[in-house]
Amino acid sequence: MIILLAICANAYLPMTSLAKETNNPPVVKPWTNALPAQVTMALDKGEKFVLYSLESTKLDATGQKSSVTKQFHGFRVLGKTEIKKPDARKELLGALYQGIADSSGAIAKCFNPRHGISVTYSNETVDLLICFECHQIVTFSPHGKMVTTTDSPMKVFNSALKKANLPVSSK
Repeated sequence: MIILLAICANAYLPMTSLAKETNNPPVVKPWTNALPAQVTMALDKGEKFVLYSLESTKLDATGQKSSVTKQFHGFRVLGKTEIKKPDARKELLGALYQGIADSSGAIAKCFNPRHGISVTYSNETVDLLICFECHQIVTFSPHGKMVTTTDSPMKVFNSALKKANLPVSSK
């Protein structure tokens, strides 16, 4: 048994001396919960800004091809409206950015998006699928990523859809 301890002690010594020699702990970069700068720029300056109301059940969940023709990244479109007024866009994006900033990073295991945004900017399309229920936003673009949000922007988004006389998906 003494031999075994000696082998374990010798195996530990080089790691201990290496840590003392470098004196630098490993650097772990924190995950930043922010939309990529290119996505934010497209949202802020895009020529065309479309807000979607979506049915939260994925169309191809059964593996069957859907006959629904109005789809947004696999979710049935209940309605959509182009946001042309700068103040209306500013209100939506202000709520969205605040929800992202206030997020703790916690998410639910579901993904039932009821809202979407599609923006065209400099011949590039940026799409967002937004699930306020589980606090996730998935971006579709060359700079896409998943970020978290709170459910606080949902009231502003639903209000914009209702102003356009569009249905809002219920939970």
